[in-house]
Amino acid sequence: RFQGDEADVVIASLVVDEKSRTQFVKLQNRMIVLLSRARLGCFILGNIGYFKNNRGGGAKHWMRTFEILESPPSASDNSNTLVNVNAKSVPGSTAASSSG
Repeated sequence: RFQGDEADVVIASLVVDEKSRTQFVKLQNRMIVLLSRARLGCFILGNIGYFKNNRGGGAKHWMRTFEILESPPSASDNSNTLVNVNAKSVPGSTAASSSG
């Protein structure tokens, strides 16, 4: 059982392309629920090019999330955040991870 529960670590796969028929990445409320389930760390894997090239259609909320993850933490940020965005390991893809 997981619905409504939390986990120490959450691994989210956003592996989608233009041919994908899933609506999951386009629904902002699903993103909010997904990101709120991790207690210690959240790892987001997928093709960031899909979102950056606006092929993601109605998934602008994910682009804002990626921008936040890629920006350096502010001096007033008390969280222990580790972010790794590696777009060079696989052409057209990235792995963003955050733990706090």
